[in-house]
Amino acid sequence: MKKTIVFDEKKPFLTTQSLHSKKIHPYQLKQLMENQLIVKVKQGVYKWNGLEQEPDEWVEVAHIVPQGVLCLLSAAVYYELTTFVPAQYQIAIPRKKKVTLPEYPPIQLFYWSDTHYQIGNQFVMIDNYSLKIYDIEKTVCDIIKYRMKIGFDTCKEIVRNYLHREDRNLVKISEYAHQMNLAGIVTNIIKILL
Repeated sequence: MKKTIVFDEKKPFLTTQSLHSKKIHPYQLKQLMENQLIVKVKQGVYKWNGLEQEPDEWVEVAHIVPQGVLCLLSAAVYYELTTFVPAQYQIAIPRKKKVTLPEYPPIQLFYWSDTHYQIGNQFVMIDNYSLKIYDIEKTVCDIIKYRMKIGFDTCKEIVRNYLHREDRNLVKISEYAHQMNLAGIVTNIIKILL
């Protein structure tokens, strides 16, 4: 079986369901793994092992948690708002979702209410893959909300770096803060750091 029938450079990750829809028998799947043509990322997710260039690890995380959204420090790193690199990828998912995580890459899940989860979703391209991430203003609001868990110094760094950007949008920050019931604290922190 040729790899182009199932996997390609643009779609190196496939689920058991998508393999089944392509008429790949479990025996063939087992042979692909034994021949090290594919790697099992986690239960039900497989990666083609013959890539010329491995996709960014963020792409792998997105396939492990397909309904996940890059959030908090992971999003802040993407937007270059912090020099701090978290030990785990921080991913938001709907509160009632169940996700099984592999040992690697390290992922920290945040179970958010539907309202909190849906505000500020957007897609970005990384290595030609479309990934879900919160926009920069939602990221700043989330950082302020979780300031005690992530550390106030890191929170200050992120908010200051955001406020120094020419493309900052304080109206959008205010809208998100109201939707998230954070208006008072967000306004106070921005006034102090502005």
